[in-house]
Amino acid sequence: MRKSILVAGGDLRQVYAANHLAEAGCSVTALGFGEGLPFTSAVKQSKDWSALSEGQTLLLPLTISREHWLNTPLWKGTVALEECLRQLSPDCEIYGGNVTEQERQLAERYGHSIRDFFRVEALTAANALLTAEGAIQLAMEQQPAALWRKPCLICGYGRIGRALLGRLKSFGAEVTVAARKAEQRTRAEIEGATAVDFPQLPEFLPKQQLVFNTIPQAVLGEKELSLLSEDCLLLELASKPYGIDLAAAQKLDRKAILASGLPGKCCPQTAGQLIADTILNWRDERW
Repeated sequence: MRKSILVAGGDLRQVYAANHLAEAGCSVTALGFGEGLPFTSAVKQSKDWSALSEGQTLLLPLTISREHWLNTPLWKGTVALEECLRQLSPDCEIYGGNVTEQERQLAERYGHSIRDFFRVEALTAANALLTAEGAIQLAMEQQPAALWRKPCLICGYGRIGRALLGRLKSFGAEVTVAARKAEQRTRAEIEGATAVDFPQLPEFLPKQQLVFNTIPQAVLGEKELSLLSEDCLLLELASKPYGIDLAAAQKLDRKAILASGLPGKCCPQTAGQLIADTILNWRDERW
Protein backbone atom coordinates (compact mmCIF):
# COMPACT_ATOMS: atom_id res chain seq x y z
CA MET A 1 0.00 0.00 0.00
CA ARG A 2 1.33 3.43 -0.96
CA LYS A 3 1.92 5.89 1.84
CA SER A 4 -0.42 8.89 1.66
CA ILE A 5 1.04 12.37 1.98
CA LEU A 6 -0.94 15.57 2.29
CA VAL A 7 0.84 18.72 1.11
CA ALA A 8 -0.96 21.69 2.64
CA GLY A 9 -0.19 25.27 1.69
CA GLY A 10 3.04 26.97 0.73
CA ASP A 11 4.56 28.45 -2.40
CA LEU A 12 5.87 26.84 -5.58
CA ARG A 13 8.43 24.89 -3.55
CA GLN A 14 5.58 22.86 -2.11
CA VAL A 15 4.11 22.29 -5.57
CA TYR A 16 7.36 20.79 -6.81
CA ALA A 17 7.85 18.90 -3.54
CA ALA A 18 4.44 17.30 -4.10
CA ASN A 19 5.40 16.35 -7.65
CA HIS A 20 8.67 14.80 -6.50
CA LEU A 21 6.98 12.82 -3.74
CA ALA A 22 4.43 11.49 -6.22
CA GLU A 23 7.22 10.49 -8.61
CA ALA A 24 8.77 8.55 -5.73
CA GLY A 25 5.63 6.46 -5.43
CA CYS A 26 3.71 8.26 -2.71
CA SER A 27 -0.01 8.97 -2.91
CA VAL A 28 -0.05 12.77 -2.76
CA THR A 29 -2.98 15.12 -2.18
CA ALA A 30 -2.48 18.90 -2.33
CA LEU A 31 -4.62 21.27 -0.26
CA GLY A 32 -4.58 25.06 -0.15
CA PHE A 33 -3.56 25.76 -3.73
CA GLY A 34 -5.27 27.63 -6.56
CA GLU A 35 -5.75 26.69 -10.19
CA GLY A 36 -3.20 26.68 -13.00
CA LEU A 37 -0.20 25.54 -10.96
CA PRO A 38 2.40 23.10 -12.35
CA PHE A 39 1.24 20.01 -10.49
CA THR A 40 1.74 16.75 -12.35
CA SER A 41 -1.21 14.48 -13.03
CA ALA A 42 0.04 12.17 -10.27
CA VAL A 43 -0.84 14.77 -7.62
CA LYS A 44 -4.48 15.00 -6.59
CA GLN A 45 -5.65 18.55 -5.90
CA SER A 46 -8.46 18.83 -3.40
CA LYS A 47 -10.59 21.56 -1.88
CA ASP A 48 -11.92 19.26 0.81
CA TRP A 49 -10.01 19.92 4.01
CA SER A 50 -11.61 16.89 5.66
CA ALA A 51 -8.99 14.91 3.70
CA LEU A 52 -6.63 15.84 6.51
CA SER A 53 -8.15 13.11 8.64
CA GLU A 54 -7.04 10.45 6.13
CA GLY A 55 -3.38 11.33 5.61
CA GLN A 56 -0.50 9.37 7.10
CA THR A 57 1.88 12.29 6.62
CA LEU A 58 1.29 16.05 6.48
CA LEU A 59 3.85 18.30 4.79
CA LEU A 60 3.49 21.92 5.88
CA PRO A 61 5.38 24.80 4.24
CA LEU A 62 8.61 26.56 5.04
CA THR A 63 7.12 29.28 7.25
CA ILE A 64 4.11 27.30 8.36
CA SER A 65 1.73 30.02 9.44
CA ARG A 66 1.15 33.76 9.52
CA GLU A 67 -0.94 35.21 12.33
CA HIS A 68 -2.35 31.74 13.16
CA TRP A 69 -3.41 31.13 9.53
CA LEU A 70 -1.81 28.41 7.43
CA ASN A 71 0.62 30.01 4.97
CA THR A 72 -1.21 29.65 1.62
CA PRO A 73 0.17 32.31 -0.79
CA LEU A 74 -1.07 30.42 -3.87
CA TRP A 75 -4.66 30.16 -2.65
CA LYS A 76 -7.23 32.92 -2.11
CA GLY A 77 -8.87 31.18 0.82
CA THR A 78 -7.82 30.93 4.45
CA VAL A 79 -7.70 28.14 7.00
CA ALA A 80 -6.46 28.25 10.57
CA LEU A 81 -3.44 26.10 11.39
CA GLU A 82 -5.25 24.89 14.51
CA GLU A 83 -8.17 23.65 12.41
CA CYS A 84 -5.74 21.63 10.27
CA LEU A 85 -4.07 20.06 13.29
CA ARG A 86 -7.40 19.30 14.96
CA GLN A 87 -8.51 17.11 12.03
CA LEU A 88 -5.40 14.92 11.81
CA SER A 89 -5.43 11.26 12.77
CA PRO A 90 -3.48 10.46 15.96
CA ASP A 91 -0.68 8.67 14.10
CA CYS A 92 -0.17 11.30 11.37
CA GLU A 93 3.44 12.45 11.01
CA ILE A 94 3.89 16.20 10.48
CA TYR A 95 6.78 17.97 8.76
CA GLY A 96 7.30 21.71 8.35
CA GLY A 97 10.01 24.33 7.98
CA ASN A 98 11.21 26.95 10.48
CA VAL A 99 8.79 25.67 13.11
CA THR A 100 8.08 28.24 15.82
CA GLU A 101 7.65 27.43 19.49
CA GLN A 102 4.03 28.55 19.28
CA GLU A 103 3.42 26.10 16.41
CA ARG A 104 5.09 23.29 18.35
CA GLN A 105 2.90 23.93 21.36
CA LEU A 106 -0.22 24.04 19.21
CA ALA A 107 0.64 20.68 17.66
CA GLU A 108 1.32 19.19 21.11
CA ARG A 109 -2.12 20.34 22.23
CA TYR A 110 -3.55 17.90 19.69
CA GLY A 111 -1.11 15.12 20.47
CA HIS A 112 1.32 15.75 17.61
CA SER A 113 4.87 16.94 17.08
CA ILE A 114 6.22 18.76 14.01
CA ARG A 115 9.55 17.66 12.62
CA ASP A 116 11.46 20.64 11.21
CA PHE A 117 13.00 19.82 7.85
CA PHE A 118 14.83 23.15 7.83
CA ARG A 119 17.02 21.98 10.70
CA VAL A 120 18.57 19.30 8.50
CA GLU A 121 22.14 20.35 7.69
CA ALA A 122 22.10 18.96 4.16
CA LEU A 123 18.97 20.95 3.30
CA THR A 124 20.06 24.22 4.88
CA ALA A 125 23.47 24.00 3.19
CA ALA A 126 21.87 23.38 -0.20
CA ASN A 127 19.36 26.17 0.46
CA ALA A 128 22.26 28.56 1.03
CA LEU A 129 23.64 27.72 -2.40
CA LEU A 130 20.25 28.36 -3.99
CA THR A 131 19.96 31.66 -2.12
CA ALA A 132 23.37 32.74 -3.40
CA GLU A 133 22.46 31.84 -6.98
CA GLY A 134 19.17 33.71 -6.72
CA ALA A 135 20.81 36.77 -5.18
CA ILE A 136 23.40 36.98 -7.93
CA GLN A 137 20.72 36.52 -10.58
CA LEU A 138 18.70 39.34 -9.03
CA ALA A 139 21.74 41.61 -8.82
CA MET A 140 22.59 41.06 -12.48
CA GLU A 141 19.00 41.85 -13.46
CA GLN A 142 18.99 45.07 -11.44
CA GLN A 143 22.35 46.54 -12.50
CA PRO A 144 23.68 47.21 -16.02
CA ALA A 145 27.34 46.55 -15.16
CA ALA A 146 29.07 43.16 -15.05
CA LEU A 147 30.15 41.50 -11.81
CA TRP A 148 33.70 41.35 -13.16
CA ARG A 149 35.83 43.77 -11.11
CA LYS A 150 32.74 45.05 -9.30
CA PRO A 151 33.33 45.94 -5.62
CA CYS A 152 30.89 43.83 -3.60
CA LEU A 153 30.26 43.64 0.14
CA ILE A 154 28.90 40.62 1.99
CA CYS A 155 27.70 41.27 5.54
CA GLY A 156 27.94 38.03 7.47
CA TYR A 157 29.89 34.88 6.74
CA GLY A 158 27.66 31.94 7.48
CA ARG A 159 26.41 29.45 4.91
CA ILE A 160 24.94 32.05 2.56
CA GLY A 161 27.92 34.39 2.88
CA ARG A 162 30.34 31.62 1.98
CA ALA A 163 28.23 30.51 -0.96
CA LEU A 164 28.08 34.10 -2.21
CA LEU A 165 31.83 34.61 -1.96
CA GLY A 166 32.65 31.53 -4.01
CA ARG A 167 30.26 32.47 -6.78
CA LEU A 168 31.15 36.17 -6.85
CA LYS A 169 34.85 35.35 -7.04
CA SER A 170 34.18 33.04 -9.99
CA PHE A 171 32.73 36.06 -11.80
CA GLY A 172 35.82 38.11 -11.00
CA ALA A 173 34.18 40.41 -8.46
CA GLU A 174 36.23 42.26 -5.83
CA VAL A 175 34.66 41.03 -2.60
CA THR A 176 34.83 42.41 0.93
CA VAL A 177 33.36 40.37 3.78
CA ALA A 178 32.26 42.00 7.04
CA ALA A 179 32.10 39.54 9.94
CA ARG A 180 32.31 39.85 13.71
CA LYS A 181 34.13 36.61 14.47
CA ALA A 182 37.88 36.50 13.87
CA GLU A 183 37.73 32.92 12.59
CA GLN A 184 35.13 33.92 9.99
CA ARG A 185 37.30 36.79 8.80
CA THR A 186 40.32 34.51 8.56
CA ARG A 187 38.34 31.97 6.56
CA ALA A 188 37.05 34.70 4.24
CA GLU A 189 40.60 35.90 3.61
CA ILE A 190 41.77 32.36 2.88
CA GLU A 191 38.90 32.02 0.42
CA GLY A 192 39.86 35.18 -1.45
CA ALA A 193 38.07 38.12 0.15
CA THR A 194 39.14 41.26 1.95
CA ALA A 195 37.82 40.72 5.47
CA VAL A 196 36.88 43.46 7.95
CA ASP A 197 35.22 43.78 11.32
CA PHE A 198 32.19 46.04 11.54
CA PRO A 199 33.98 48.95 13.27
CA GLN A 200 36.22 49.13 10.17
CA LEU A 201 33.34 48.98 7.73
CA PRO A 202 32.70 52.74 7.20
CA GLU A 203 36.01 53.21 5.37
CA PHE A 204 35.12 50.42 2.93
CA LEU A 205 31.54 51.48 2.20
CA PRO A 206 32.00 54.38 -0.27
CA LYS A 207 33.50 52.21 -3.01
CA GLN A 208 30.93 49.39 -2.84
CA GLN A 209 28.57 48.95 -5.78
CA LEU A 210 26.70 45.89 -4.53
CA VAL A 211 25.86 44.88 -0.95
CA PHE A 212 24.46 41.56 0.24
CA ASN A 213 23.26 41.33 3.84
CA THR A 214 22.85 37.90 5.44
CA ILE A 215 22.63 38.98 9.10
CA PRO A 216 19.16 39.09 10.72
CA GLN A 217 20.00 42.01 13.01
CA ALA A 218 20.78 45.68 12.44
CA VAL A 219 24.18 46.24 10.83
CA LEU A 220 23.55 48.88 8.14
CA GLY A 221 21.72 51.86 9.60
CA GLU A 222 21.27 55.38 8.29
CA LYS A 223 24.85 56.36 9.13
CA GLU A 224 26.34 53.45 7.19
CA LEU A 225 23.90 53.75 4.29
CA SER A 226 24.74 57.43 3.85
CA LEU A 227 28.33 56.42 3.05
CA LEU A 228 27.29 54.29 0.08
CA SER A 229 27.20 55.70 -3.43
CA GLU A 230 23.79 56.52 -4.87
CA ASP A 231 24.07 53.78 -7.51
CA CYS A 232 24.91 51.04 -4.99
CA LEU A 233 22.39 48.19 -4.88
CA LEU A 234 21.57 46.55 -1.54
CA LEU A 235 20.00 43.10 -1.29
CA GLU A 236 18.49 42.05 2.05
CA LEU A 237 18.74 38.26 2.23
CA ALA A 238 18.17 37.82 5.96
CA SER A 239 14.94 37.22 7.81
CA LYS A 240 13.34 39.70 10.21
CA PRO A 241 14.32 41.95 11.85
CA TYR A 242 16.74 42.32 8.89
CA GLY A 243 20.20 43.86 8.83
CA ILE A 244 19.50 46.78 6.50
CA ASP A 245 17.41 49.70 7.72
CA LEU A 246 15.03 49.66 4.77
CA ALA A 247 13.24 52.84 5.85
CA ALA A 248 16.55 54.70 6.07
CA ALA A 249 17.55 53.38 2.65
CA GLN A 250 14.34 54.76 1.18
CA LYS A 251 14.88 58.08 2.94
CA LEU A 252 18.41 58.32 1.52
CA ASP A 253 17.26 57.23 -1.94
CA ARG A 254 19.38 54.08 -1.84
CA LYS A 255 18.04 51.11 -3.77
CA ALA A 256 17.45 48.30 -1.28
CA ILE A 257 15.51 45.17 -2.21
CA LEU A 258 13.97 42.82 0.34
CA ALA A 259 15.01 39.46 -1.11
CA SER A 260 14.28 36.95 1.63
CA GLY A 261 13.15 33.48 0.57
CA LEU A 262 14.85 33.59 -2.82
CA PRO A 263 14.89 29.82 -3.45
CA GLY A 264 11.10 29.84 -3.55
CA LYS A 265 11.14 32.60 -6.15
CA CYS A 266 14.19 31.87 -8.30
CA CYS A 267 14.51 28.09 -8.27
CA PRO A 268 11.40 26.59 -6.64
CA GLN A 269 11.70 23.29 -8.48
CA THR A 270 15.14 22.52 -7.06
CA ALA A 271 14.17 23.84 -3.62
CA GLY A 272 11.02 21.72 -3.61
CA GLN A 273 12.89 18.60 -4.65
CA LEU A 274 15.33 19.14 -1.79
CA ILE A 275 12.45 19.33 0.69
CA ALA A 276 10.89 16.19 -0.77
CA ASP A 277 14.19 14.32 -0.63
CA THR A 278 14.49 15.19 3.06
CA ILE A 279 11.01 13.78 3.70
CA LEU A 280 11.81 10.66 1.69
CA ASN A 281 14.99 10.11 3.68
CA TRP A 282 12.98 10.29 6.89
CA ARG A 283 10.42 7.95 5.36
CA ASP A 284 13.13 5.38 4.72
CA GLU A 285 14.13 5.66 8.38
CA ARG A 286 10.64 5.26 9.81
CA TRP A 287 8.28 3.64 7.31
